[in-house]
Amino acid sequence: MKTAVEKLMILALLLGAGVMLFMPMRSGREEVLTLNIERCDMEIGQSFRLEYALDSAQAQTVTYTSDHPNIAAVDQGGLVTAVSPGSAVIRVQANGGAFDVAQINVSGVAVTELVMNTETLEMEKGEVSGLSVRTNANATQPEVSWRSLNENIARVDAQGQVTAVGAGSTSVIASSASGLFASAQVKVNVRAMAVQITPENLTVGVGTVLPLRVRFLPEDATDTAAQWAANAPDVVSMRPDGTLTAVGTGSATVTVTTAQGLTASTQVRVEPATRDFRVNMTELTLERGERYPLTAEFIDSEGKVDRSVDHHVEWASSDPSVAEVQDGMIIARASGRAVVGARADGFLAECVVRVRTTVSEILLDETQIYLLRDGTDQTIQLNPKVVPEDADDTRIRYASDNELVATVSQDGVVTLTGGYGTALISLTTSGGARAEYAVHVVMELPQEVAEE
Repeated sequence: MKTAVEKLMILALLLGAGVMLFMPMRSGREEVLTLNIERCDMEIGQSFRLEYALDSAQAQTVTYTSDHPNIAAVDQGGLVTAVSPGSAVIRVQANGGAFDVAQINVSGVAVTELVMNTETLEMEKGEVSGLSVRTNANATQPEVSWRSLNENIARVDAQGQVTAVGAGSTSVIASSASGLFASAQVKVNVRAMAVQITPENLTVGVGTVLPLRVRFLPEDATDTAAQWAANAPDVVSMRPDGTLTAVGTGSATVTVTTAQGLTASTQVRVEPATRDFRVNMTELTLERGERYPLTAEFIDSEGKVDRSVDHHVEWASSDPSVAEVQDGMIIARASGRAVVGARADGFLAECVVRVRTTVSEILLDETQIYLLRDGTDQTIQLNPKVVPEDADDTRIRYASDNELVATVSQDGVVTLTGGYGTALISLTTSGGARAEYAVHVVMELPQEVAEE
């Protein structure tokens, strides 16, 4: 016979064993992920969607991976595609750790040869032409995918039909599922409808050296100037690149012929060169966005400006991103330094242009504050903004006109010093922008402030 004490001890042991046995079940069940197949036999080019069931207390995302994506590829939607002969294992794993695998066996003959029908294709804008490829005859899936590296020049559809979109050159590529590719270089030409010489109808001085250019219609035409000629070589000589040299006084007709056979002509009158040439400013400092008209001046034999001379002036900037020039009008684009040059009658005159960007405005969220004297143990942090934000010097200088009421640090921290009255905190920049912040320490708040 067991005593009552012994029976109680046995019962306690049995209860403890039961708790240990069932504790994992109470804390949660094991998660299980099961795929709808264990194995699949496929031929090259076939696809199917792999499905799964996840036994879990909570929703989870899964990831799909293939140990040989060159044999069987899988996307993150579970779409399996047979690429080349062989075997691969697809693994599907939940972010909680549960996973399952499926073996994919791929049969068939892969594309081992891929040749484009041409290496180059020249087209006119708007034209449509076809490309094609040849693969090994026994390939299970000879189909290829097509793409253009620049669809602004040429587009290609799923059948290899190429549409010429704009001037330029690009590559059109055909790719097989097995990873082979072939390409063709596509050049798109734009036929010119008309050509014009620029500048045209010129009057220049002897000694002028001037590059002539051509302008096509439409502007994206791919035609080029092929030949330049002048009918009076003792007045004007022309180089093959279109550079004109005024060699003697008189008149001449300059003609250009393009590669497509278009022609254009312009008249050139050559007069005696002036004694000297200059621009009205040799140095300028401009604010970004500002414009300034630079004037070209022709100097006569007496050293005076001869305003009757109207010879062509060629303008150029060493850095148009800083200072652009258009027929003498300087446009300040960005902070920096550029040299604007003017050429006429064989002379060069220059103006050094410095562009700066200064702060035009200082902005504050509020411009004043009223405080009772018992609130003067606090500090106020000013957080101004400058316009424009990318100015050359955005530093702000702070000052107080009444330090018995408030002082201010150069970090914009206002400290109240205990006195009654008003302190104006001034904010200034090196470019002259200014703002003020008023601190009023009072015995009684104004009614409109108290009501707020």
